[in-house]
Amino acid sequence: MKENKLIDKGFDITTKATAKKYPFIKGWKYGDDYKKYTSITVIDLYIDFYMLSDYLNIPLEDYWAIRLKDPNNEYNSTYSIGGFFQELYANQDREMHDFRNKIDTHYKTAYSYIPDELKRMYTYESEYGNSDRLYPAQPSVHNFIVYNE
Repeated sequence: MKENKLIDKGFDITTKATAKKYPFIKGWKYGDDYKKYTSITVIDLYIDFYMLSDYLNIPLEDYWAIRLKDPNNEYNSTYSIGGFFQELYANQDREMHDFRNKIDTHYKTAYSYIPDELKRMYTYESEYGNSDRLYPAQPSVHNFIVYNE
């Protein structure tokens, strides 16, 4: 699913900028419901979970280490970035949630620096005036999809 070439290029640039900090990010796609919203753009990120495992120094669950390599694996995405990993300590779920939020925040920040002509825009409709003004639809990282080379 593609929006248009300029907007797609904006998300390409944003994803590459985010991948400089988080090298396990390998790409993006629009989330399934992205057209349902006007003020946000739902984005799914392709993740190399083996690289992420090395990055976090947390091993994948044995079950997932095998399944993630299978191209016929029907469980190829997750909302929880830590969902495929062994639980090594009590606070790990909370830390994974915080880590997920850091990726999302970095993505939004990188997006804020690209030119407006590369952004998906919407018109804010208000009964209080100035309804002709365009605003960028903020990206929101939703799912993490298994990246297989």
